[in-house]
Amino acid sequence: MPHAAAIAPVLYLPIEHVQRELDGKLLLAIEAVRRGYTVVVGEHERLNRRIALLPAGAYLYKDCASWQAAKLFPRLQQAGHKVLALDEEGLIFRSEEAYLRDRVDSTAVRHLDLLFAWGDVQKQVLLKKNEVRPESIRVVGNPRLDLCRLTPATHHSRPPFRLLVNTRFTIVNSIKSTAQTLDALRRLGVIRNPQDEDFYAAFVARDTILIKAFVDAVRQLAQQGNRIDIIVRPHPGEATSYYASAFAGLDNVRVDNRTSLTEQLSWADLVLHEGCTTAIEAALMGIPSVALSPTPPLSEPLGVPNSFSECYTLASDAVARINELVRTNTSFSPSLDASAMRALENAQGAYAFERICDELATVTPPTARTRTLTQQLSRGAHLQDVRLSLKALFYLRLLPRLRGPAAPMSKRAASFANKQAKFPLMAASRIRARVEAIAALHPAATSLDIKRIDSQTFVLTRGQA
Repeated sequence: MPHAAAIAPVLYLPIEHVQRELDGKLLLAIEAVRRGYTVVVGEHERLNRRIALLPAGAYLYKDCASWQAAKLFPRLQQAGHKVLALDEEGLIFRSEEAYLRDRVDSTAVRHLDLLFAWGDVQKQVLLKKNEVRPESIRVVGNPRLDLCRLTPATHHSRPPFRLLVNTRFTIVNSIKSTAQTLDALRRLGVIRNPQDEDFYAAFVARDTILIKAFVDAVRQLAQQGNRIDIIVRPHPGEATSYYASAFAGLDNVRVDNRTSLTEQLSWADLVLHEGCTTAIEAALMGIPSVALSPTPPLSEPLGVPNSFSECYTLASDAVARINELVRTNTSFSPSLDASAMRALENAQGAYAFERICDELATVTPPTARTRTLTQQLSRGAHLQDVRLSLKALFYLRLLPRLRGPAAPMSKRAASFANKQAKFPLMAASRIRARVEAIAALHPAATSLDIKRIDSQTFVLTRGQA
């Protein structure tokens, strides 16, 4: 039986994108539980709204950006929490200037106890922000990359050849319209001057070309028939319906952004992408990638993932290369050079989940009774689940039928659909399956108890041996 009244420090792990963050955060959670923590994993906005109710602990946020962290971090400190941040988008960004302006907020970093960095490259960028205290930075890497090192790649000796196509066209193929997405960036202050407007106009123009090139490439590759099996993995913010329509009738092409990236990478023989961190994660698993980049990336940092790949400017050349690999059932080795090691602290050596837990011990989070924690988390949780379920029914099922299939989504419906795509309502069986799968990869066996508070919040504690 779990020790319901146990006293332990609490680690809060708020998540925005389930497919991007969940597995890595679960690996960190398992290590923290092994070291005596109670860990809360949940949808970030839902957890943020509960701050006043929650026992103080260590709150590891997904960024230190202007639009949320600037208001959130002072509240956390006032409530007695240790405030930590690891920017999930701290590896690839538009430019140093834009990154420091938008994602390293001056108010937020003044209220940070620890600021985790992916590697020395990000650390040097962070140090250019006057308000960042050098002593607060810890170079640890990201647990997402630990999973790649821990997951054995599966190399298949027989057909079909397995291709994972990773897309990231979240503005030109958003659940929201392109105009709605750009308006949201203006409201957040990401687009705030003529230079920003010009950059995003160029970004939209480039991605419009790219998405067509990717669709055309997949359709050509699918002509190999049963010699190739293709999974198209859209970004959680993309509309999967676009790809479902584009690849209708192709039996060897599936559209899937529900399965975890770790599982999909272990399935794949090759990754096709442009500017996606998936190429870096694949390289750490020994899986090669091809980058299709008809025009140069709009900045050097945005092109970092392509340096881990064989890069082609012509779709015909990329298709020819992949067709060659399919015909010969061969592969090639990805490259991890010295510059990659500077960017990725945990590409070798100690794991990020170990480094982060080591650093947690230095800030000594307060302890709390697990029973008190779960009681506070449960307050109003059932009612909120009912509200979310009713909204999903109305916005995602009833309203489209009333408006007609050709009618565009309203702003409110699109916003709700976008959030649900990032962190859908999750059954207890699904989270338990992911915890068990990640626990099997952890180097040390750990006995765990998992309590589902609601469809977007779970508590992990140490199980009885």
